[in-house]
Amino acid sequence: MHIVALVLGTLCVLAVPARGQVNIEKLRTASLGLSATGSVNAALRTGSVERREIGFEGRFDFMGSSNATLVLLQSELGWQDGRRYSNIALSHLRHTLDLRPTVALEFFTQIDYARQRRLDVRWLFGGGIRISLVPGLYYGSAYMWELEDNDLSASAQHPRHTRHHRWSQYVSLRHETEQEVVGVASVYYQARFDDLSDHRVLAEARIAAPLTTRVALVATFDLRRDSRPPDGVPDQDSRLGSRLAIDL
Repeated sequence: MHIVALVLGTLCVLAVPARGQVNIEKLRTASLGLSATGSVNAALRTGSVERREIGFEGRFDFMGSSNATLVLLQSELGWQDGRRYSNIALSHLRHTLDLRPTVALEFFTQIDYARQRRLDVRWLFGGGIRISLVPGLYYGSAYMWELEDNDLSASAQHPRHTRHHRWSQYVSLRHETEQEVVGVASVYYQARFDDLSDHRVLAEARIAAPLTTRVALVATFDLRRDSRPPDGVPDQDSRLGSRLAIDL
């Protein structure tokens, strides 16, 4: 069953991942041809603190016999006591070309922002290799050039503008049962080539269980860490969530 999402947007789109890290492994599909999926999640809290959140994830992708193209769109908005505290967004474009049954080349570009994390805009471009170690277990390694503009004062210790070359690596495990329940666990590590102590880590687990032929319940857990976040931004955060995903 095709469970995950891809909707539209190559240059300007909106997203959820903290500091712009994207777990592509949880989004991969084995279905040939063109497909589109979308999901929406919302939360409301009342009482001493009133909080509202709404998020969207969507995607279009095309899977050929030896190549695949993905366009991903994600967004999230949040209000607390009538004031917006969350405004994060991302667009990701990726093309994969199979060289052998167990080896593929990948090329990608991305633009994102996260206002509450003081990130005005982030661009990245990169490419690398993806290897199937054993069925369901994958390793990826890629070069990534990254440009960031941060909303910081002139006295901040973290630079307002950064330009870095990073080495992105990941390990991912994927399993699907006969009942079409899909589980994915991935760990990403992205370090600067010139300073390995400046790194980012993304660890995620995701389980998607079908409710109907077109609707699935998705539960996720993610943990993100930035060794050198902007001033006033925590170096680590985690999230546990669930949502409905709908095949379009």
